[in-house]
Amino acid sequence: MKWGWGIGLILGLSLSAPLRASDIDIPGLLLNETRTFAGNQFFTAFASAWQAYDPNGIYSLVMRERPTGRTVSQISVLRDGVVLFQRYIGISARAAERAGRDASAAVYQSLMTSELERQLIDPDLGADELR
Repeated sequence: MKWGWGIGLILGLSLSAPLRASDIDIPGLLLNETRTFAGNQFFTAFASAWQAYDPNGIYSLVMRERPTGRTVSQISVLRDGVVLFQRYIGISARAAERAGRDASAAVYQSLMTSELERQLIDPDLGADELR
C-alpha cells in the first residue's frame, strides 16, 4: 500500500490546472528576448550594470526587442508587463552597450519612484478618490 499515496499525488498534480508563465515568479530573473547582435549587446551591458543596482536579485525584468527595419530596433525593459524603459537603438555595438548601461540606471530610478509612490498612497483610498 506504500505506492497508493505516491500515485494519488501524481494524479492530483496531473489533474490540476496547467501553469502559465505569468503564474511563475522568479525573483532576480533577467529575461533576454532580444533578437539582434545589438540587442544582445544591450542586454549584456544592462545585466552587468544591473548587478550593482540589484545585488540581491529582488526584481525580475524582461528585455524585449522589436526590430523595426534594417538598421534600427526598439528595445523595451518591462516589469510585470509595464514598460519601464524604451529606446530605439541602431546596429552599433558600442551605442547598444552605452544604451544598456544608461537603461539600468533609468530602470532602477523608475522602480524606486514607483516603490515610493506605492508606500505613500493610502491603501484605504481608491484610485478615483485620489483626485
